Amino acid sequence: QLDPSWDFENYQELLDGMSKMLDTLLDENKREQDFMIDVTGGQKTNSVVGAIITVNRRVKFQYVQTGGQNSVVYFDLVTPNAFSNSY
Repeated sequence: QLDPSWDFENYQELLDGMSKMLDTLLDENKREQDFMIDVTGGQKTNSVVGAIITVNRRVKFQYVQTGGQNSVVYFDLVTPNAFSNSY
């Protein structure tokens, strides 16, 4: 069972909760590339965790800019050689 009430200032609680949420969805035969973590309006801790749990996964994260034209900005955070066996 997922606990929907996370402390958005608590890095470890957010990391554990969001990781468990993703793992639960993936256990339901969902694909990583079908997910986008949105950190719009979140606090800094939320944005950091949203980015970290997407690194070297096929999950992307995004936010909507709050100034100008309110553009949607998304990131696909992959380090070099993340999906190969060569280093």
